[in-house]
Amino acid sequence: VSTQSTGMFKTQESQVTWKKISVLFSMSFRNQPYSQPKFQYKPKTISSQTQPKQQTTLETETKQEIKKKLTYLDSHAHLHRLFEQLKQRTNTYPSFLKAEIKPLAESLNSNYEGCVNVYCAPKYFKQAHEWLELEGVWGTFGIHPHYASTYTQDIENQICKWMSHPKCIAWGECGLDFFKNRSPMDVQITVFKRQMEMAIKHDKPLVVHSRDAEDMTLSLMSQTLPRDWKIHFHCFTSRNVKFAKTLLDMFPELFIGFTGVITFDKTSYFDNIIKSIPLERILLETDTPYMAPNGFRGNPSHPGHIPIVARKIADILGTDFETVMTVCRENVKKVYGI
Repeated sequence: VSTQSTGMFKTQESQVTWKKISVLFSMSFRNQPYSQPKFQYKPKTISSQTQPKQQTTLETETKQEIKKKLTYLDSHAHLHRLFEQLKQRTNTYPSFLKAEIKPLAESLNSNYEGCVNVYCAPKYFKQAHEWLELEGVWGTFGIHPHYASTYTQDIENQICKWMSHPKCIAWGECGLDFFKNRSPMDVQITVFKRQMEMAIKHDKPLVVHSRDAEDMTLSLMSQTLPRDWKIHFHCFTSRNVKFAKTLLDMFPELFIGFTGVITFDKTSYFDNIIKSIPLERILLETDTPYMAPNGFRGNPSHPGHIPIVARKIADILGTDFETVMTVCRENVKKVYGI
């Protein structure tokens, strides 16, 4: 890639600085200490007059076996950003896993298996080594559209090196964000197209971010990606059912991810979106530490919240929680091979 031939890596006074990047991508609770969420999962109490018959040993064992099998992966998280906000380092992840993630998951009748940790800002690439050494943590690497103005040949070379890491499973997240436009639109478009080409070159699935850019996203993807490419369309928030259907029809190996945002108040429009998508094409994600589900708002989200997203989807589809968890776990295997 030549800076002279494409103009995509020009250094301008408006170019986003690292200092601005950290500010731009922070959230309102960034400097607040993490506190235990007020919400706690509580099973329904049963009055003494409606006590069920005593379960047999076989029934108890069957329920325990079902719970044991309901393992899940958070298909999109930024653990390094979570611990940055918690003012902790990666060596505290095992203790956080034991104290927060696994207990919450188990209280919601499921078992946390691991997560896909997404690196989409260059400042975090160096610390990825210590994260990927941890059991149950896989990585993806790319440049978020907010940071498209920082994309240089050197940054691309760094990402390419990560593609050979045994636990690097995709390129991204990358795409278009015309809602905030933290990088110029034309730069976002050029850099997104370039990253799709590099994902193809390295034979990696693609993680796509798209906000308020539906037509351009579809146009660029259809022009650049093979029809059978594996794609994780991350954190779907569009209200456009036709957009979701077009993506699914255009790319048979594309999966659409949903986060805790579907549990927010006044988001009933998600019902029609989710009903229009086969369960076999849905991924569960938290986008940790962002968009914590209802009951945990005001605190960072984390992978223990996945069962809450799954229950919401089960309610919308009129199916059972176990089916959603099982099918979505298989979907992660289909797109990422883990």
